[in-house]
Amino acid sequence: MKHLLLPLVLGLLAPFVYILGAAPFEIPGQNSPQEIVAGSFAVALFFAASHFLLLRKEPLASRAHRLVPVVLVLSLLAVSFLISLQGGQAWRYSGLPLFIGGCVGVLAGVLISRRPLIFHHGAPPPV
Repeated sequence: MKHLLLPLVLGLLAPFVYILGAAPFEIPGQNSPQEIVAGSFAVALFFAASHFLLLRKEPLASRAHRLVPVVLVLSLLAVSFLISLQGGQAWRYSGLPLFIGGCVGVLAGVLISRRPLIFHHGAPPPV
């Protein structure tokens, strides 16, 4: 259970990461493509890093390795659904890019966490 609470909280922080990533490209009164892409990229990086840091010491066959990506995607889905309840174009300009960026980040985190650590200082990789 403790392995699943942190990914849930990180998933709920995704809208704030999206806003922080999109803020430098914001044009008042508009939703520019640069703003949407930057927000999605920030969420993807956030989720890839979180997934990697959460599971870097877990064995590949552990239950956490299977459930953490599921919890991250479900929390993203819940946040995107809440954004869609606002109505209008909120889903199109923030909900969908947030969800896609998060899913790409989770996928990248899964791929990264399955690789052995390459920045190991001369010692053989752990078995």
